[in-house]
Amino acid sequence: MTLQEQIKSRISKQHCLGCKVAFGVNILWGISNYFIFSENKWTYVTINLCVAAIILTSIIIRTRLKISGENMGLIAMLSTLTAFAYIYNTADLIAFQKLTFTHAAAFIGAGMFLLWHYKYSIISVAYAILINSLYYFLFSKINIDDYLIQGALMVMTTAFFMVVSIQVRYALTIKEIEANIRLSENQRLLKQSSEQHKVLFNENPIPMLICSIETDKILKINFKAEQAYGYNLKEFKKLSILDLHLSEDRLEAQRNFSSDKSNVRSIWSHQKKDATIMEVEIIEKIIDYKGRPSRLLSINDITNVKNYEKKLIRAKQEAEKSKEMQSQFLSNMSHEIRTPMNGIIGITRILQNTEMDKEQKHFLNAIIKSSENLMVIINDILDFSKIDAGKVTIEKTEFDLDNLLTVNQEIMAIKAQEKGIYLTVDKDPSVPNWIIGDPVRLNQILTNLVGNAIKFTETGGVNIAVKTIESTQTTSKIKFSVSDTGIGIPSDKIDDIFKSFTQASDSTTRTHGGTGLGLTISKQLVELQDGQIWIESEFGKGSTFNFVITYSHAIQNTENNNKTIVLKKITNEKILEELKGINILLVEDHPINQMLAIKVLTDWGFNVDLAENGLISLKMVGEKEYDLILMDISMPEMDGYTATKEIRSGAHTSYSQIPIVAMTASALIGENQKCFKAGMNDYITKPFDPQNLLEKISNQVISKLKRA
Repeated sequence: MTLQEQIKSRISKQHCLGCKVAFGVNILWGISNYFIFSENKWTYVTINLCVAAIILTSIIIRTRLKISGENMGLIAMLSTLTAFAYIYNTADLIAFQKLTFTHAAAFIGAGMFLLWHYKYSIISVAYAILINSLYYFLFSKINIDDYLIQGALMVMTTAFFMVVSIQVRYALTIKEIEANIRLSENQRLLKQSSEQHKVLFNENPIPMLICSIETDKILKINFKAEQAYGYNLKEFKKLSILDLHLSEDRLEAQRNFSSDKSNVRSIWSHQKKDATIMEVEIIEKIIDYKGRPSRLLSINDITNVKNYEKKLIRAKQEAEKSKEMQSQFLSNMSHEIRTPMNGIIGITRILQNTEMDKEQKHFLNAIIKSSENLMVIINDILDFSKIDAGKVTIEKTEFDLDNLLTVNQEIMAIKAQEKGIYLTVDKDPSVPNWIIGDPVRLNQILTNLVGNAIKFTETGGVNIAVKTIESTQTTSKIKFSVSDTGIGIPSDKIDDIFKSFTQASDSTTRTHGGTGLGLTISKQLVELQDGQIWIESEFGKGSTFNFVITYSHAIQNTENNNKTIVLKKITNEKILEELKGINILLVEDHPINQMLAIKVLTDWGFNVDLAENGLISLKMVGEKEYDLILMDISMPEMDGYTATKEIRSGAHTSYSQIPIVAMTASALIGENQKCFKAGMNDYITKPFDPQNLLEKISNQVISKLKRA
C-alpha cells in the first residue's frame, strides 16, 4: 500500500468514526430539545431521532452502496445541519438565544472532529447558510435585526473560523499521519534489516567474529567460526582476536588492528584450538554493535590456496633449476662437441692447402660438408635455447642493406653452385640502402630461409626479393621474399612448418638433414622485431617465404662508407706484414686444438708459446712480455676466467693490461658477458674461422701498438 493510500484509509476511518459520533449527538440533542422547548418538544425530538436514523442507515448500508467515508460523513453533517436549522428557525426569541451557542458549538465540534477537508467544510458552511436562510423565511417569527444580532452573525463568523481552523487541523493531521506511517515503516524495515543481518551473520558460510575496538576481545561469533577454530562461544569470549595469531605475529597484528579503517584486508596465520595452523585472509569492517563501535571480521580460510602457491613456487624453482641444468648440459655438450669439431674443421682447412689427388680432395670435401652440417645443427640448438630463455636482444645499429644482401648472396651462392641452381637478388629502388636495425639477426633470418630454399631445390633456383610496402618520413616497412622452385609444401603441413623440430615429412630429415629448428628460429627472430612471417607454397612447384620488418631510416655516411670500402681492400698480406713477429701466448689444454692453433698462428708468422693450463700461463706471463694471449676457458688446474682475473690483478706481471682473447668451445647464453666480466678483451668460439681470428688479433694488437 502506498503512502497516499494509507493516508486516505486513515482519514476514511476518521470520517466513519465521526458519523458514529454524529449518530450519538443527534440522540442526545433530541433528548435535550425535550427540556429546552416548551412547545412542539416532541416534534424536535422526532426530527433529531429521524436524523440519527438517517446516519445509522448510511452506516449500515455503506459497504453495499460503496459509499466512501468522506461522503458518508458529508451525509451525516448535512442531515444534522438540516435538523439544527429547522429547530433553530422555528424557536421563539428566548429559545433562539439559548440555541445559538449550542448550535455553534455543535457545528464547530462536529466539523473539527470529522476533520473535513476545506472543500467539505465550504460545502457544509454554504449549506448551513442556505438552509438557515430558507427556514428563516419559512418558519421564523423573529425580526431580521434580532435574528442577526442575537445569533445568526455569531454562527456565520464561527463558521468562517471553522473553515480556517479545520484546514489547518487537516494539514497538521495529514503530516502527523504521514510521520506515523513513515515511523512505522522505518521500524518495520529496521526490524527486518536487523533480522536479515542476524541471519546473514549466523548462517554465513564464512567464519565471522565481532570484537571490541578498545580491548580486541571477541564479543560474538557465528557457527562457522566455532567449526573452523574448535572453540565454543564461552571459550571465544575469553580470547582476544590477537590470541588467535601466532605469537611472533601478534605485535604486527596489533598495529594492523589499531587502524580505524574499514574494508582492510590482511593475511595471517591463525592457530586453532587443536594447535593446527590455518592460513586466513581477514576482511575488517567497522560496525555498531550494541551501541558501541566494533570490528566485524570476515575470515576466509586460504590454507589450500597458500599450499597451492607454495607448490607453484616449488614447481617454478624446480623448473628454473631444470632449465639451469638444461643450460649447463647444453654448455657442456657444446664444449665437448665443439672441441673436437674445432680440430676436425681446422685440420681439414689446413689439408686443403696441401697437395692431394682427386679422390683425397673428394673425401676431404665430404668431411668439410659433414662438419659444416653438424655445426649448423649445433648452432640451431644453441640459438633456439637462447630465444627460448628470452636472452636474445635485438640491436639498433645503422647498416648498409645493399652490402648485407651482397655478402649474403656471395656466401650462399657457393651452396647454390654446388647444386647447379641459381641464386639472385632483386632489390626495389624504393628500398632505402641505409637503415637502423639488427643486421646480424636479419642476416641470420635470410641465411636460414635461403639455405632452406637451396636445400629443397634441385632444379631452377632461388630468388631474394626486397621491396617497400609502406613508408613514412622516418620508417620503412620492408618485405623480404625468398622464393624457390623446389619441392613445395603440402597444404596440410603449412600450418605446422614453423613449429619446433618440425619438417614437412620424416623423409625430409633423412634426405636433406637438419633439425627442423631453422624456420622456428627465423619466425621467432622476426617476431622479436615486431614483424610478421608467412608462407605461400604449392606442392611440387615451390615455396615463397615472406617476412615484413619495419626499419627506421638512417642517414648514409658517405665518408664512413668509403672508409669501410677502403679498409675492405686491405689484404691479409698487409695485416700479416704489420703483425709479423708478434709474441702470442696460447693457453690450451686439448692436444689437437694446440696443434691446430699453433699451425695457423705460425703460418701467419707469429711467435707462439704454449701453456697447457691457466696456472702455467701465470708463470709464463711473469717471465716474458706477450703482445696477446689466446685463452681457453675450460682447463684443468685453473680455468681461463680465473687465470684472466689473476693476470689483471697485476700480481704476476707488470703488464696486467695485455690483450686477452677468449677461445672457447662454449657458445651458450651469456658466455661472452662472462668473458668480458672476467677481464677479457674479446671472444671467439670454436671451431674458429681463421679469418675471424686474424681480424680479432689484428684489432687487439694494433690497438695495443697505437697505445704504446
